[in-house]
Amino acid sequence: MNQFKTALISILLFSCIAFCQHSIVKDGENIYLIPQGDHTETIVYLHGLGDSAKVAYDRYFSNENTMFARDTTKVVLLTAPLRSVTFHGGKIMHAWFNIYSNDISQGYDVTKSFNMTEFFESYDRVQKVMHEEIKLLGGDSKKLFLGGFSQGCIMSFYTGLAFDLPLGGLMESSGFLVSLPDKPPSEANANTPIYISHGKVDPTVNFVAATATYDHLNPNTHKITKVYEDKTSHTITSTMMAKERQWFFDLTAPKKFLSYIFDLGVEHNHY
Repeated sequence: MNQFKTALISILLFSCIAFCQHSIVKDGENIYLIPQGDHTETIVYLHGLGDSAKVAYDRYFSNENTMFARDTTKVVLLTAPLRSVTFHGGKIMHAWFNIYSNDISQGYDVTKSFNMTEFFESYDRVQKVMHEEIKLLGGDSKKLFLGGFSQGCIMSFYTGLAFDLPLGGLMESSGFLVSLPDKPPSEANANTPIYISHGKVDPTVNFVAATATYDHLNPNTHKITKVYEDKTSHTITSTMMAKERQWFFDLTAPKKFLSYIFDLGVEHNHY
């Protein structure tokens, strides 16, 4: 019982440190975590297919496993529209765009696999939010971070690299990089730090095919951190979250955060 009480107190103390300085604001199905004091940077995060801002909040931003732990970080969690998804038999679910096929083995040009009209509707929406958040940051685009999981990763990865202003970083998990020849990446984000995590036994987004798309990133310019776990499927583990949190703190407050990096046999490469 005493051990249970000690563990509970530790969790509550951590949660207080991480969240007591935030107000949770809901706008429809979108969720905003707003610092009550200083506002030093913002994360815009996109959920996976069939999920929502609420799911992303519960999984990644509501407890001690959160990807961020600064009381000065604003978090914007957007919810995708409800759409019919062909790949799932026409089921209605929250989706950034319709998916006709999930096969990325033939390359990473997905114009025949995705509904590109819906893709660019979401692209425009996210970019609009990004510009709005940059204004709130005094115009400093490098204080804005963009990321996502699964379909949200696909959406945010492309949107971030195509953005016309330099970002603080991209936080991408269990997705892949889309290339569209008529809409190439922006030079503004040629040097943007990128965090990528993926499970090596992911049955949803094939690890080998997905990681092959990252070869199109320029290793001479992009600063890439890759975290690949041998026995992980289509998820973000607590170890991945700890490493992502450390990556974020290294970029935003490198001297104010204890290292959460643990050597657990995870590939952790810097380019």
